[in-house]
Amino acid sequence: LDGPDFLYASDVVGMTAIRSLFMTPLRKGEVIGQLDISTAFLQADLFPPEATPRYLMLPDPVTGTRRYFRQLGVVYGSASSSKRWQDTLHNWLVKPESEGGGGYTAGQNDPCLFTHERLKVSLATYVDDIGLRGSKEDAEEAFAAIKARFKCKEVHWLTQTNALDHLGMTFFQDSRGTYLSMANYIDAMVIRLGIDPTFGRHESVPMASPITD
Repeated sequence: LDGPDFLYASDVVGMTAIRSLFMTPLRKGEVIGQLDISTAFLQADLFPPEATPRYLMLPDPVTGTRRYFRQLGVVYGSASSSKRWQDTLHNWLVKPESEGGGGYTAGQNDPCLFTHERLKVSLATYVDDIGLRGSKEDAEEAFAAIKARFKCKEVHWLTQTNALDHLGMTFFQDSRGTYLSMANYIDAMVIRLGIDPTFGRHESVPMASPITD
C-alpha cells in the first residue's frame, strides 16, 4: 500500500552522540532537558489524498457485529508508522520558523542531531524522546515551540537533585560534573536474559585500574 519505493527504515540518534551531548562539560548557564512526545505515531501526518484507501475492522463488543472504518493515518503496529513519524517530526524541525517550523538544521553525519542557529541549542531525537542542550532561556523557548506543535509530556531537567533516565541511561550531576550509569539497564538485561550475575566472578573487589582492552 505504501508503494514499491517506500523506505520503511527509520533513524535514531547514535548513543555516542547522546553521551557527547549530555556529558561534555556544561558552559555557564547551560542546561540539559528531556521531552517525551505523547503517542507520537498517532501524531504523524495523515496519509496523502492520493494514497490507496485503507480500512480497519473492529469487533463491536456491544452489538457483537463487525464495524469498518476508513484509516486516515498510521496506528501503532503499522509497518510504516516509525518512518512516517520521523518524517513528520524532522520535516517540522527543519522547516523555517517564518513558515511555522522549528528552524533547525539537521546534522550531516547523524540525521537525528539538530542545531538551531538563533537559539544556540542542540537537539537529538530518538523516536519520541528528545534530548536538548543550551541556555535555560533558549532551551525553554525550544521546548515551548515543540509543545505548541505536538502533544507532549512535561519537560524534565538534569540537575544536581534530579537525575534523568534517557534511553535506558541514567545521567546525574554533582558539583564536579555529569555522570552516566547503566545500572538500571544492566539490571533489566540480567532479568530478561536470565543471567546469573554471581556466575564466573573471580574478583572480590571492583576493578580499580583503567580499562584499556
